[in-house]
Amino acid sequence: MITANIDVAGGLANGAVGKLSHFELDDQNRVLRVWLLFPNGVGVKARGKVAGYANAKGIGRGMVTINRRSATLGTFTEPLVYVAISRVTAQEGLHIVHTDGPHHFYHGRRSNEAMLLLRNKFARLSTVHLTTTDQIMINKMNGGDMVLFSLNCQSLRAHARDLRGNIVQKAHILMLSETWLRNEELVEM
Repeated sequence: MITANIDVAGGLANGAVGKLSHFELDDQNRVLRVWLLFPNGVGVKARGKVAGYANAKGIGRGMVTINRRSATLGTFTEPLVYVAISRVTAQEGLHIVHTDGPHHFYHGRRSNEAMLLLRNKFARLSTVHLTTTDQIMINKMNGGDMVLFSLNCQSLRAHARDLRGNIVQKAHILMLSETWLRNEELVEM
């Protein structure tokens, strides 16, 4: 993941994720450059700038060199964890590694008074279950205790007599959509 804006217009911005494909080392075996492979369309301008160098070094086409300071190879600080996790679209391929201590990911570890009050409030609210009217209706319909009849009846005036059938009579709730009636007009059913 890139942690600096390199070429925002080209897609090489803070948080852009590419596949690490090559390390370039110096004489003391320290990482000098990392080469990342990005999806098509990302880093096109940067690829063009380093194409000759990459070819001379035998590095695959389509890769972009990233200065070591612009890429994260080790652990993330809390803000970077947030940026990284916010870009996750699927669990496949996601690995959160913690080499020292327990293998847990901690979020919001700082416990100031405001955070403790908020956590306590959320804990209390999670024990209170509010039953809403729509949930009552859904439960009744799922249990077969309620019948809902919905009809888009263009011209209720002309079809009011049709709504006297058995199906309509057994419905607990009638939802009629009518676009031809005026607000003040009444139709007897």
